[in-house]
Amino acid sequence: MEEQSKRFSITYSAATEKEREEIEQIRSRYIEDVPIEYGLPRLRQLDARARRTPAALGITSVVVGMLCFTFGLLMILVWELVPGGISLCLIGGLLVLLSVPIVYLAFRVVGQRYSEKILTLSDELLNGKQTPVEPKQNKTEK
Repeated sequence: MEEQSKRFSITYSAATEKEREEIEQIRSRYIEDVPIEYGLPRLRQLDARARRTPAALGITSVVVGMLCFTFGLLMILVWELVPGGISLCLIGGLLVLLSVPIVYLAFRVVGQRYSEKILTLSDELLNGKQTPVEPKQNKTEK
């Protein structure tokens, strides 16, 4: 009888369905063997990967170009270093102007990596067939 009086148990259950969904979302972030999504979400994921790197390169080239251009103007106007400032302004302006071709070239290179997967998956979705995708591997297995 004394053993039963010393024991206690606590049971928790989420009060609402919304809380359960939130718990499952948080839990799924820490599970390593979650299978890759199928269908349209997977296609969107692949497309985002194919476009993310070229966009980052374009943004980086514009930012670096503008910083070079601004620093060149600073050299000319404040420190009166005209030849160095003009050359730095030209380099910065060239980087800004070349940002669009950099994005197109990067998209061609990165897009080739994902093009086969994207085309296969889009054909399967358009034709109504879906093949299972392998789950992600553990980091230790790589």
